[in-house]
Amino acid sequence: MKKLLGIFTAVICLGSALYAQPGPPPASTTINAFSIESWQFSISWQPFNEADGYVVVRSTSAINAEPADGVTYDAGTPLGQAKVMYVGNASGCVIREVVADQEYFLKIYPYKDQNGSPNYFTDTVYLGNVTSGDGSPGDYYDAIDDGSSSFVMDLTALLSNHLTLGYFPFTSDYADVFLQRDTTGIDKVINCQYSNELIFFDDDFSDAGTGYNREHRMPRSWMNFNNFSSSEMQNSAEGADYHGLAVIKGEVNSSRSNYAYGEVTGNPWSGSYIDYTKGQDYRGITVAEPRDDRKGDCARALMYMMVTYNGKYSRNWGMDNLISRASDQELSVLLQWHAQDPPDAFEIARNDFIASIQGSRNPFVDYPEWVDCIDFSNVSMKTECIDPSTSIDGVSGDLMIPNPIYDNHILLPNFVDNWQILNANGQTVLKGNDIYIQLTELAAGLYQLVTQKDGQVASKAILIP
Repeated sequence: MKKLLGIFTAVICLGSALYAQPGPPPASTTINAFSIESWQFSISWQPFNEADGYVVVRSTSAINAEPADGVTYDAGTPLGQAKVMYVGNASGCVIREVVADQEYFLKIYPYKDQNGSPNYFTDTVYLGNVTSGDGSPGDYYDAIDDGSSSFVMDLTALLSNHLTLGYFPFTSDYADVFLQRDTTGIDKVINCQYSNELIFFDDDFSDAGTGYNREHRMPRSWMNFNNFSSSEMQNSAEGADYHGLAVIKGEVNSSRSNYAYGEVTGNPWSGSYIDYTKGQDYRGITVAEPRDDRKGDCARALMYMMVTYNGKYSRNWGMDNLISRASDQELSVLLQWHAQDPPDAFEIARNDFIASIQGSRNPFVDYPEWVDCIDFSNVSMKTECIDPSTSIDGVSGDLMIPNPIYDNHILLPNFVDNWQILNANGQTVLKGNDIYIQLTELAAGLYQLVTQKDGQVASKAILIP
């Protein structure tokens, strides 16, 4: 993806100074919107040849304030309840700092430069309003049947097929483009996703305990099955998955470390900061508690990581099988946070933006109800969610308990006409019609068992460790 250019503005400007030429007023003062996404949209307008430049302002309600002659405005400056988004002489720009499914009101004030002092044409004002995209997933999940017994495995196959953008480009590809905002004084700011601290952003993350850096919401130690070095983990798909990363104040990141998420009871410990709390939960276990309006985001990020990478390194990525301090993580906390803090307009836009550059979506942002059908202790489908029409004499409900399969065989609960086992590439590696299926010939990995009986087909994911 090409990096959006522009250092201090909240927009990327299109056009050139050629529009600022003498001539008649514009035939239309309507603002045209196009390329509308949930995280940004583009606008254009007919040039006003008497103008030397334009001030573009935006608000989530009707704009009543007007610029004052002689006052120079910069991107990020407030104008009444509105905010200046762009100042310059182009006839179009890209508006950022957008969340999903939100109506935005726009005004553009042309101005004449009078010896370095702007004089605004308040009788020639451009007007428009735009509703951002709703962040819907389109056809991304078309091949997913949430009632199929292979639902979870199919999700894993879909989600794991994405680009690895890299750990260090997270600044330029994500933080600069999506997260940072303009403020007064031509500065940029970012909020800590745990503590909600507002801080000036200097286009970089420090590796020390000051400044801001990248937080793995699923700590690296929980998923470091192969004892990777720090650089090896950063170059891995799971270590650089943007759905799993957050922008966090350095001290808060160090405080969270690899502790589980949880609800702190009693007095907060040292390392707590503004809306982020560290301390002990009701069990006496040390936990980290982010701000309330990001708790669901954190839970869904962990759920995404477990499903996306399940089976990688021939390991089950359920919470019961992750390592290090993952054993302290209560699934009940994640499920509670998911329910109490459902996806908001910011998280929906974030999910949509990351999908646009990485190529994968978080299904629990798009379909929060899917959480209820997955047992995240071992990343398997709950039997009560399986559509009975996909079951064959109890095969779907009774097969592969537990998962992964540590025995060298599967015993089908009933006879079927035939069965076959497919590898991750969809190739048949075993087939037969006996109820006893010997697995010793199969290497470790994810497979799919497909059975047929009386014209009905059922499938089930299997993991061989």
